[in-house]
Amino acid sequence: MPNNRHRRLRRRTDSVSARSGPASPKRRRGHPAAGRSSAPCTTGRGIFGTGIHFDHTARPRAGYIWGHNWVVLAAVVQVGSLAYLALPFWVALYRPRKTCPRGEFRTRHELAAQGLRLVRGWFSGPIRLLADGAYANKSVAGPARELGITLVSRLRADARLREVTPRKQPKGKRGRKPKHGPWLPRLSRLARQRSGFRTAKVAIYGKTVTLRLREVVAWWPALSCAVKVVITRDPNRPKRVAYLMTTALALTAVEVVEAFSHRWTIEMCQSYCLHCHRFYDVAGLGLGRVNSAA
Repeated sequence: MPNNRHRRLRRRTDSVSARSGPASPKRRRGHPAAGRSSAPCTTGRGIFGTGIHFDHTARPRAGYIWGHNWVVLAAVVQVGSLAYLALPFWVALYRPRKTCPRGEFRTRHELAAQGLRLVRGWFSGPIRLLADGAYANKSVAGPARELGITLVSRLRADARLREVTPRKQPKGKRGRKPKHGPWLPRLSRLARQRSGFRTAKVAIYGKTVTLRLREVVAWWPALSCAVKVVITRDPNRPKRVAYLMTTALALTAVEVVEAFSHRWTIEMCQSYCLHCHRFYDVAGLGLGRVNSAA
């Protein structure tokens, strides 16, 4: 129960509010202020479109932050012989479900697919999508494949793959014939095998380095399509292993590694936005024409 002191303080606060004018209407935290009679809050948690998002790049450890979450499309263009630059041209604000009116919530993957449809309407030529591993799923790869856009991304270390062609069944075996081959060994086991790797020089991040590469064409049930998997190993750092994938089966292992390294230009663009323009948690996709991003 409030004491007399609290009652006196409340009466003073009410009198001050009455003299200063009508109070702004009450609104729930995190909901947009657009369309309301009161002026939107421009600081703190009253900023439109903010929410709690998980930041996996936070240091010293990943965690949750409060701010905006953007989905950005950028064109990756070549500048000079080894340098590449990301030019953002489309951006969409991801809003948490609880801050969206009913029927207006869109996931990050749905926003990315929407941007890809717009890009295909603007440009009918070949397009290669350089995406982070979070976008290597059916929600993005499916629409991209329908639009004729190839995907180059990072592959999850726990992804399970199958052989593309099913093995011949013995005569007289009952049951339905398999559509795909048997399961392949796990990626960590394939990376530990010495056979299948070859040494190659690749131009990544502005310099030429030597890597051990292995490529495997497999069926990935998560995308319901065949993909080319490239496993990279650093000869100087045996524990440094990376798994990449692409839906463009005609690309070589070197082309896949070099194409994915161009996504670093998007990270640089994000860092610039974070420090200079106060954007928060920018999730980027890179779009590059085949003749300029390869």
